[in-house]
Amino acid sequence: MKKKKKAQKSIKAAEITPYRSYKDRVFRMLYKDKARLLELYNALNNTSYANADDLSITTLENAIFIKMKNDVSFIIDCNMCLYEHQSTYCPNMPLRGLLYFADLYKKQIKGIDLSVSRQIKIPTPYYVVFYNGTDRNEEEFIQVLSDAFEGTNEDNKKGIGCMELTVRTLNINFGHNKELLEKCESLYGYAYFVAAVRKNLQCMDLSKAAEEAVNECIDKNILKQFFLEQKS
Repeated sequence: MKKKKKAQKSIKAAEITPYRSYKDRVFRMLYKDKARLLELYNALNNTSYANADDLSITTLENAIFIKMKNDVSFIIDCNMCLYEHQSTYCPNMPLRGLLYFADLYKKQIKGIDLSVSRQIKIPTPYYVVFYNGTDRNEEEFIQVLSDAFEGTNEDNKKGIGCMELTVRTLNINFGHNKELLEKCESLYGYAYFVAAVRKNLQCMDLSKAAEEAVNECIDKNILKQFFLEQKS
């Protein structure tokens, strides 16, 4: 009996231990919701779409080439958007995006004969990374695929080839890109939560830091309903 109680106690402790990748997980949990995702899209693009059903989720859970899950991809109007979260700077985001978009387009045109005489139209791609790491401090920066091509560097752009892909990275640490955060309540709440956890980590472990940050957000009515639902 004692062994059973001890095992149950260990399981319970494991269930409430937060993941060290909590920033990424919370971001994905937030934007699985189409209404919040539409809010984010409107804030980024100064649009005013009101119907979440205008947005069609295209997220590939198991991308073939990159062996990873992306955060969210979707189509709205004529645009195919890929949104990813990063808490550490990664110079390979354009290459990852290239492979991911290739998978998305293959799925989009499945069954279509590409040898037909008419031009086949495809959604326009947009790739945005939401960054809240600590090693880059710019409000925004751009990454391009051609920087990865062999034989190219900042001083010598020869060998740029026939292909380019651009990634727009936005710093969403609390206090950065204030206009964007003010226009998007969910992104503001997410940035506030991450900042609260970091502040708490100065004097407590991650489990306690995350718990206190969640309680603070609930008390201040910041993503209150989301955190009440996800608190466990």
